Amino acid sequence: MAVVQRFKVILTSLALTMLPITVDARVSGEKPSLTVDEARLYLLKLINNDRKANGQRSVELDPIATTAGQQHSDDMAENGYLSHWDLSGKKPDQRYTLAGGRATVAENAYILSYTDSPQRQTLSQPQLFSPEELDRAEHAFMNEVPPNDGHRKNILDSNHTAVGIGISISGDENNRRMALAQEFVDNYGTFSLLPQKIKAGESFSVAGKLDPGINLYSIDLRWEPPPRPMTVKQLKDTYSYGAPEERVMTFWPARGRRGGIAVTQTQDGVEFTNQVFADPGFWKPGLYYVFVWATRDGDQRPFVVSRRTIEMGH
Repeated sequence: MAVVQRFKVILTSLALTMLPITVDARVSGEKPSLTVDEARLYLLKLINNDRKANGQRSVELDPIATTAGQQHSDDMAENGYLSHWDLSGKKPDQRYTLAGGRATVAENAYILSYTDSPQRQTLSQPQLFSPEELDRAEHAFMNEVPPNDGHRKNILDSNHTAVGIGISISGDENNRRMALAQEFVDNYGTFSLLPQKIKAGESFSVAGKLDPGINLYSIDLRWEPPPRPMTVKQLKDTYSYGAPEERVMTFWPARGRRGGIAVTQTQDGVEFTNQVFADPGFWKPGLYYVFVWATRDGDQRPFVVSRRTIEMGH
């Protein structure tokens, strides 16, 4: 197995900056026999075995993140590209948000080709996978060495509570391509639904309830240009992805007479709500990321418990 790694992965305070991994496998010695559901459970077992071996708790399968991951793995397998972006220009956070996700997600992407296949292929019917090729994918992630070990770090991240798994096969036995998207989720509460789109001058609420032992730190809004359709060639030229750095505003919990996020401590956890106004004199068209930052009891280091997107048009 030859693993092509084109990148240096960087861990930042905002998000795990990840790059996809490509494997060229010319020979497969095991007949595909696992259905999509069976393959997901097999991969979940591999992930949890690796986490347990490294002192981390198990993660469970997340249905919403799986939906987002499956959309992306289907697209990669059909169109023959490997990227965290898709043909519409969307990245993992936006795909997860549009699928109904309310927590936060970090993606590992992978593709395995058995031949020099054409650029576009239809999804195979039925979708069947071999344990050998699933092992190969997980090993490719876990065999990374520093400093190019972002996928391994993502799998072993102690904050993760769940994972979505998208897995797809295109072509036939003579022209086979497998794509995989692992969508790791950090879920530490329940959060109210955000609008998918807003207009200047509108308001929306960021609210939720954090699990016991989790405390609200801040709400952070950041901006990046709106997604634009991309060609397969453009997708193949993409590199790492991460959260945007252009800060729009930050809200802090209200203290005393000073305004801010309304926070209520209950026996079941912290409840919070905050109203956000899209000031037409300040907000501009683009994609807005809504971060909810939190801390744990006894640990003041903030981490992200919800990262979702809202698109603002002209």
